[in-house]
Amino acid sequence: MPYIGVGIAFFISCMATKLNIPISELSTRKDKDQKSDWELLCFNVGVKILSGAGKFRATAQDIQKAFHCNYYKAKRLAEDAKSNKKLFRYDEKRNVLTAKRFEHRTECNRRNEEIEATYCVKIKVKRDLPVFSLQAISDLLRQRLMQNAFNATYRTNKFPLRASVEKDSYCSRKTELTLNKLANIVGRSRRQTIRMMKRMENDNVIKVERHPMKLVLACVNDETVKEIKRVKHIRPFFINGMGYSRSANVYFLNDAEIEQSFCHIIYSHTKRVKSKQSSSKEQGFYDREINQMFN
Repeated sequence: MPYIGVGIAFFISCMATKLNIPISELSTRKDKDQKSDWELLCFNVGVKILSGAGKFRATAQDIQKAFHCNYYKAKRLAEDAKSNKKLFRYDEKRNVLTAKRFEHRTECNRRNEEIEATYCVKIKVKRDLPVFSLQAISDLLRQRLMQNAFNATYRTNKFPLRASVEKDSYCSRKTELTLNKLANIVGRSRRQTIRMMKRMENDNVIKVERHPMKLVLACVNDETVKEIKRVKHIRPFFINGMGYSRSANVYFLNDAEIEQSFCHIIYSHTKRVKSKQSSSKEQGFYDREINQMFN
């Protein structure tokens, strides 16, 4: 269990067990040129996991010990979090950071009523994060981005064309999840994406259906190459003077809990609002206890 400086027994008892993280928050910060934003997002998630009130002392030493990163990264995280008003709120007197809630959109339901909702992935801390660190949180969130793409493709490919059609007849997507698309989805290079998929496949989280090579050009010349390139969804590669093609791999999620963790959360739902109101007393208890520890 990570050490966070003070009140460790209290924070262990207040650790979050589940978190709803909007997919849009992950997809908008995944690129290589947004590395600092991605690390701040992982830091925000980590603070919410460690503390039920989402509060953490903004010192490099405490961040280094709790998130198992080097001192310079911890110092940079503390400085960036103090100035980032979208993800954190900084109390300068107590030197305490508070992780803010993620923003959600206002949509219209079928009755044309405005609701506060967003598409989220549900993280179960004990199952999904057996080892707690900043890098472990980052790897988990990138895996969830990739698994969301697998899940979306499966849902799109597996609905009947009509009620009267046989059960085995399904509509299939024209677009395929190629390696370049997956690398773009998770914001990693092709090599890093392959390693991520191999790791999930070895852990039996996903199943990969690989297609064999098919001979599409027995004679390779300028005319045959132009003709084959006109055909959609065929990108030939050449070996020993002959052209071959291979369809993109098909991915399936083996874990039913991960498949069900992607859901549409309605924040203004009556049950959720009542639950939030009933937990306000506990939230005040967290704030009072943390104030006593930090003052």
